[in-house]
Amino acid sequence: MIQFHETAYGKKFFDYQLPTLIKEIGRLADAVEELSKHAKYDNARKAEIRKRQAEGIERAKKAGKFQGHGAAKIDDFEDFEYYYRLLEKHDITKLEVAEKLNISRPTLDKLLKQRKVEEVIASTEKSDGRE
Repeated sequence: MIQFHETAYGKKFFDYQLPTLIKEIGRLADAVEELSKHAKYDNARKAEIRKRQAEGIERAKKAGKFQGHGAAKIDDFEDFEYYYRLLEKHDITKLEVAEKLNISRPTLDKLLKQRKVEEVIASTEKSDGRE
């Protein structure tokens, strides 16, 4: 057990400050409990929304109405090659290209990666004489 020495400060602490701290800790515990209740409710609500959404998508798929938009392809953008060349020359930023093509930066990064793979495949076929 911790022993406290009797000092003027120690008496003041135990007589005045400790009860106040205990009350504040109780209030904090109540606040944490209330937040926990809200979080549980919010998580349950989100789970119910996800469940209903999944059920709706499943019904739409069975009815043949839900197909999604699929992954973006280089061929979907007629100006891609033009902007690709500008990017190679550092005349334009990736953000600007994404805005011009009306896509997100991560989508642009996927398309650029796809383009580089195509270049490697083309150069490999060229060096192998499979042109």
